[in-house]
Amino acid sequence: MITELSADAGVVELGFAEFVSRTLRIVVLFRSLMLGDQSAIALILPNTPDAQIALWAAEIAGIAMPINGLLPHHHVSHLLEKGQATIMIVEDDAARDAALHHHGQQLRHVLTHDALRRLASDTALAKFSPAPVDHDRVIAAFHTGGTTGAPKLALHRERNQVAAALGFAQRAGIHAGDTVLNPLPLFHVAGSICVGLSTILSGACQLLPTHQGARAAGFRDAFWPMIERHAVTIIAGVPTIVAAVAAQLPQRRPAALRSIIVGGAALPLPVETLFAERWALAVTIVYGMTESAGMLASRVAGKIYEAGSVGPAAAGVELRVVDDPRNADSTVPPGVRGHILARGATIGPGYLDATLNGDLFNADGWLVTGDLGVMDDAGNLSLTGRAKDIIIRSGHNIDAALIEEAALTHPAVEGAAAVAAPDQYAGEVPYLFVQLKPGGIATLAEIADAIRARVEGPAVPRHIEVMHRLPLTGAGKPYKPAMRAVAAATVLHSLLDPLGVPDECWSVEEQDGRIAVRVDRGARDTIMPILAALMLHCAE
Repeated sequence: MITELSADAGVVELGFAEFVSRTLRIVVLFRSLMLGDQSAIALILPNTPDAQIALWAAEIAGIAMPINGLLPHHHVSHLLEKGQATIMIVEDDAARDAALHHHGQQLRHVLTHDALRRLASDTALAKFSPAPVDHDRVIAAFHTGGTTGAPKLALHRERNQVAAALGFAQRAGIHAGDTVLNPLPLFHVAGSICVGLSTILSGACQLLPTHQGARAAGFRDAFWPMIERHAVTIIAGVPTIVAAVAAQLPQRRPAALRSIIVGGAALPLPVETLFAERWALAVTIVYGMTESAGMLASRVAGKIYEAGSVGPAAAGVELRVVDDPRNADSTVPPGVRGHILARGATIGPGYLDATLNGDLFNADGWLVTGDLGVMDDAGNLSLTGRAKDIIIRSGHNIDAALIEEAALTHPAVEGAAAVAAPDQYAGEVPYLFVQLKPGGIATLAEIADAIRARVEGPAVPRHIEVMHRLPLTGAGKPYKPAMRAVAAATVLHSLLDPLGVPDECWSVEEQDGRIAVRVDRGARDTIMPILAALMLHCAE
């Protein structure tokens, strides 16, 4: 059922019977440690068989709260406080010591993988008693990916996760006997629910590629031999993973492989085309959010769609494209871009901090996704960008996704992220960050020419910067707040350096997704008027 490629122990296999037995024993253990029925159990763990057992046991016993271990400590503390977690499960003794140091006052119990397993093995399975079935019970609080700032805790009811997992399995064509590669993190809904839970419910096998997943050293080089050796039938991943391994695509398709599933962001069209032309393989694109347990729409595996399409709404989900996200009746005609609204089985009750739900749901109860898209006559949705990724340059609304897609057409570009840079005349101008493929060579002028050939003049970036590696969230999406800070710092330097203001007198900071500038008191008279002209906030 779950096969892990462990760097220490080789191939570790876990069957269904052992999975169920160990899960229920840990449920009994968690219940004995909890303060109440709705206690939160935090998990900072890699995606391993032990971690998945702990996750599902936490959801049965109380409320599971998987957390990205790469988050700053103050963000983790914030999540623990908001979620009222009393128990934390971590990977090893070093992680336990760190958790106790930073969060010890917030937690009653901090246990390692191994300690949890030992304690559970001493727990009698006969002590397990099933709770009354309640499909509306909140079973998890997943934090958002943090692409636009501080993470928020999105709640899932039991019915949301089951609907998302079954809907994913149906569209992806997962069946008993399949081997599904799952290199995604446990704290992300794709790794735990869309791929993890769907595979379990389908009676298929997950293949987990070591504790580090796609971050493991040598992952890219070992990828295709691993797919062949373990007879993987379905590969799941985010665009950054799939694009990276596509750079070393073999001429011959692995014998067992029949499907590749991608979610989390747009897959570069050249990558999708490569799979189609070389292997006659149609990539299955999935669209979802943390707030919807990862599932809103998806292509049907094996079916051909227009470029950019994410397919029709998932089973039990309704989608609308509207002119005004506050008005669900302001539907736009097919082919016209608008704001995407959603409602249905996969969508949770909102955020744990209910004060944030006013922006998440409109007055009619529809989820405001924050995404822009187009619906065709057949009900297939195509994403065109994020409402928050609109760059407003002298009154021109520029979709950052269009710039990124144009940059990705250059054969040397592997990743691209466009953000708004402040400008004292235009308000905002596009600033593009690119990551080149290994061995790729391109001048900034060549990249600009590729973009200029595909977008209107105002959308051509004022600045292009090549980065060794784009900053990513733990979910593999470009972390744009960090890039906005770099863009703002570059603009400020260009304006302050001619005035003789040294860089030591100011610094640009990212504060929960907001850009702020810290200014030395002695330089305020010179710097403050420029910040005002750029509409930048001054940090206190």
